[in-house]
Amino acid sequence: MTAPGQGARRAETGPGTPPAASSDESYRGLFEDALIGLGVADLQGNLLAFNDAMLEPGGYTREDIVRIGRVSALYANPIDRERLLALVRAQGYVWREEVQFVRKDGTPYDTLLSLTPVRFDGQPCMYATVEDITERKRAERQRRELEGKLLRAQKMEAVGQMTAGIAHDFNNILFVILTSCDMLERAMTRDVAEAGGYVAELRNASRRGAAMIKKLLGFSRTAALAVVPTDLAALVDGTRVMLERVISHPIDLEIGAAGQGVALCDPGAVEQMVLNLVTNARDAMPDGGTVSIAVEAAECKGPDRPSWLPSGDYVRLSVSDTGVGMDEATLARAVEPFFTTKALGAGTGLGLSMVYGLAKQQGGFLELLSEPGRGTTARLYFPMVPGP
Repeated sequence: MTAPGQGARRAETGPGTPPAASSDESYRGLFEDALIGLGVADLQGNLLAFNDAMLEPGGYTREDIVRIGRVSALYANPIDRERLLALVRAQGYVWREEVQFVRKDGTPYDTLLSLTPVRFDGQPCMYATVEDITERKRAERQRRELEGKLLRAQKMEAVGQMTAGIAHDFNNILFVILTSCDMLERAMTRDVAEAGGYVAELRNASRRGAAMIKKLLGFSRTAALAVVPTDLAALVDGTRVMLERVISHPIDLEIGAAGQGVALCDPGAVEQMVLNLVTNARDAMPDGGTVSIAVEAAECKGPDRPSWLPSGDYVRLSVSDTGVGMDEATLARAVEPFFTTKALGAGTGLGLSMVYGLAKQQGGFLELLSEPGRGTTARLYFPMVPGP
């Protein structure tokens, strides 16, 4: 029997065996110099022969393989080996089955494994070819992630265009309603107080509709903004009183906004965005908790930044809560317009959409981080104004 680590001897019979050579030395060269992993093990799993290409993906040495001894120890999941042997018994071979092996450091890597029964040194064995596809799988995952991001961006753009059209048409209707209310109120006498109450209800409803229009236009990025250099730390600190009115006991508000650079943004829009984020945070903590707001400098120069965001320095405004959090499915849809997890009538599903649209309109972006039971953090990035 060939000891592990020695050159392979020629397999005697069986489909898929390496071609015969004129000498054992020539055959050994074909086996050892192959670019794909090759190995032979007996039916008990003892490794009899293998080449260096079999070792490289896992970071093993030949001494490691001698110590390990059995091929079953190389599988990330030992059940896979039994499954593949059952396939060989059923169909006579295994062709490029996807299997995970384990590296020397214990981490898994992906392979395509083929198995063919052969006779080796007079005993039945398995001849294996192993192709490392770890990098290919990683590239495929990255491609799918990029495609998903592109599809979401295209979807948001299409919804934004539709939203802008709806918003403008609805705004025209509200203008007629509000104008008619004013004219009707002026035409009424003091003896029709009850009718005046109805007019007031019409006006209030129209104003709520107008507020929703602002959110729609913010999402669709058609509302005009006045982008100017702004000290975000000072702006956030100035909203403290307003935000304390929005939340109440048993929710605590913590603002840790120290001077961390000047951002290029619309101060009024940022106040509206912070108000929406704090309101969402409050609603995510029905039993109380803490809302934390922080302002800090941030670099966005890595591969994870959105493709439309220029690489550079930003000022990051974070709003965090200790609420119920979101699972992956909910987080993936969080900025879609009209998507809400709140009860019917408790939310329009436009708050985060508006924040997303306004952030992008100001040359920044919104990043959401959340886990069920661990709360949510919304990070707003605005371009930093270069220092003198």
